[in-house]
Amino acid sequence: MDQFESYLLLQFKSEIFEKLDIYNEGILLEKNVQSLIKLIEQYFHVENVQILVNRKTLKENQQLLMSNALNALSFFDEWQMEKFFTVRDDIEDQYLISHHAKFNKKLLLKNSKGIIKGVLLLQCPQEQLTYSAQFWDILAQSIYQYLKKLLQIMFMEYEKKKYKQLQQFTNLFHSSMDINAVLSEMNRSLNEIYPSFEYLFLLANDHVSERNLPIQPLDYTKNDTAAMEAFLTGTIRIEDDMEKKQTLLYFPLKGRQGIYGVLKLTAKDSIMIADTDIDFISILAQTASNAIENAHLYQQSEQLVVDLRLISKVSKELNSNLRLSEIVRYIVEVMRESFKANEVAFVLLKNNKMNVFPESTTYFNQPECKGILQFIKNHFDTLQESVFIGNFHLQENNDTRKYSSIMAEPLKKDGAVIGFAMVVHEQPYYFSFNTFKLFQSLTHHCSLAFTNSLLREELEELVITDYLTKLYSREYLDVNIKKSLETDEMGTFLLLDIDNFKIINDTYGHHVGDDVLIQIAKVIKDNLQEGDIAARWGGEEIAIYLANRSLDEGYMFAKQLVDLTTNFTNPIVTISCGVSYWDKECADTALNIFKRADEALYEAKTGGKNQAVANR
Repeated sequence: MDQFESYLLLQFKSEIFEKLDIYNEGILLEKNVQSLIKLIEQYFHVENVQILVNRKTLKENQQLLMSNALNALSFFDEWQMEKFFTVRDDIEDQYLISHHAKFNKKLLLKNSKGIIKGVLLLQCPQEQLTYSAQFWDILAQSIYQYLKKLLQIMFMEYEKKKYKQLQQFTNLFHSSMDINAVLSEMNRSLNEIYPSFEYLFLLANDHVSERNLPIQPLDYTKNDTAAMEAFLTGTIRIEDDMEKKQTLLYFPLKGRQGIYGVLKLTAKDSIMIADTDIDFISILAQTASNAIENAHLYQQSEQLVVDLRLISKVSKELNSNLRLSEIVRYIVEVMRESFKANEVAFVLLKNNKMNVFPESTTYFNQPECKGILQFIKNHFDTLQESVFIGNFHLQENNDTRKYSSIMAEPLKKDGAVIGFAMVVHEQPYYFSFNTFKLFQSLTHHCSLAFTNSLLREELEELVITDYLTKLYSREYLDVNIKKSLETDEMGTFLLLDIDNFKIINDTYGHHVGDDVLIQIAKVIKDNLQEGDIAARWGGEEIAIYLANRSLDEGYMFAKQLVDLTTNFTNPIVTISCGVSYWDKECADTALNIFKRADEALYEAKTGGKNQAVANR
């Protein structure tokens, strides 16, 4: 190599390293490679230059090159390397070069071990090809060293950028309790560091309101997928899709107390993913997982406070001596509001029959709800466990409204199921498990209130009910007749007496006499209409008051009872009945009504018994 060649190389080397430029946004690979190419063209009068780099040497940092727009560099794979060992210097392979220039000089860029790391292709005038072999070797070494240093600086800057992003990411996560903000920042950071990948968050519980994020609910029904494996095992899963030529990576979003979802990463066109990239994304996912967990715990704690306040408020209301109908009306409204339910029902079970409280929502007071109610009843007949169904479907159901989400809880008294509470919604999987637990707590409080209210009403019933016949007491009848005189237009009063009742007691014994009273009371109760009141007047006498019923109606009812008594008593007995009547046209009192009925009864007795007599 002569003195001119040495001087030219020295000048070239000093200028390429002097031109190495660091810009405001960091060192830019494309601009520096373009600057190198211009210097090669300027110093050696070269018409076209192309630099090719062995892709294998960049395996650990391929994502850096993917994130930079590179027109000045091309890449070749390991299997293409043999093309550069040919004797000829001219290269025309369309798979290796990016334009159609005819190159006539090839320089192999090798490391100290002689391994080819790149190739420099030149289109030179013939007079430039006269440089010595030593000149070309030193030039190739200089360009290799420049590219090596340039890439090393780039890689350092890239690592610095990644961990700077991680630091910012971590700072945000420690200061935020918003899952939306956590996922948004993670999505932004991933796209900035690895723009060539596609990302999807598969969340176990979708509490995210930011719909611009790539989010899908995790499908629990697909147990054999890599996503579910990552979710269940808490480890990274890698899946190659040969048909679509892409690699799928699944990173579990794993906190200290649970796994909250999976980050799905898609690398298309067989992009190589370095182990360092997988490790970095794992750190990012772990940091995000801890933040998501903290946000979840914070939201849960806030929700628990709200739930406890609601339970405390409901308990206080239920303990304020409400009647059963008032309890149901109140708790139905609370559940409908708290759970955003379509329908709410409370059902009592008595004698194997369902009695839906009228205070339940309208749907449960219609015939088409029988199928779903019967399903729940059948469940509680066999099991006393709660019902929590996310996608309910009832075969042969004629119900036009399909309710997919169901919560039902038994109401118990002394360990026995006395009824159930039920909440439904049209949307499948609408109620969360936390909602279900709150529903259980409220229902358990309702069970106690129901029991207390039922006991209270039973006690009240005992106070106003005759122990033997289960008819109302005389006091209860007196009160209601006085109310009727103030509010109704008319009314009829019947006074019944068992004929020859002393003979029954003397002949068969008082226990048979009691049984006869019970039989006659049953005949009366079976034939009463809504609003009618039957009471034990005293001894073997029974009184019946028919509000807003005419004298003719009362008399016909009395005759009906006289006829029925002989058919439904054993031993057979007869009754006599006196009937009185009042209306608004004439001022009247309860005492006068009683007297007129008593006079009519006396007339029936003295007139032969086993008959009814009316006295206006």
